Amino acid sequence: LPAGNATRNYAAVFEQRFTAPERRKINVLLLTRDAAKQRISISEDELKAAYDSDKQKFNIPEMRRITQLTFADKAAAEKAYAELSKAENFADAVGKLGFKESDIELGLLAKRDMIDSRIADAAFALKQDELSQPVEGQFATVLLRVTEVVPGKQRTFDEVKGEIGDRLTEERAN
Repeated sequence: LPAGNATRNYAAVFEQRFTAPERRKINVLLLTRDAAKQRISISEDELKAAYDSDKQKFNIPEMRRITQLTFADKAAAEKAYAELSKAENFADAVGKLGFKESDIELGLLAKRDMIDSRIADAAFALKQDELSQPVEGQFATVLLRVTEVVPGKQRTFDEVKGEIGDRLTEERAN
C-alpha cells in the first residue's frame, strides 16, 4: 500500500477507537393539561360571578315540534287553511293536499333554531295542536301546527356549578 492510504486508514481507525460519542444531558418537565387543571382552584365567589354574568347561557329554551306546510302564494295557503281547519283528521287532510309527513315535519326546535323570524314568532305563539293562519315568511307562505311543546327552564346555580368550574379551570389552564 502506498504511504498516503495507510495514513488515512490509520486516522479512521484511531478516530473510531479513541473518540467518544458526543453526549448531552437534558432535563424534562412534563406538564399536562390535566395536571395543570388539578392545581387551579376557583372560589365560590368566582363561580357565582361567572353564573351571574352569563345567566342566559344556562337557559334551556322552550322547544316545539313544528309541522310546516309551504305554499307558493297566500291564496293557496288560505284555501288549504279553510280545508284543514274543518278537517276531522289532520294527517288525512294534509295527505289529500299532496304533502308527505316527512316533508312537513320540522322536528323539535327552539325559537333560535328557526331561520325565518316571522315564522318562528308565529310558531311560538300557537297553542298545541292549533293550526295557524297563513304566515308570510321571507321565502314562502306557510301554515304551521305545533304538535308538542317542551317548556323551557332556567337552570339554577347549583345545577351548573360544575360546568362553570370546569370551563373556568380549562380557560386558566390554557
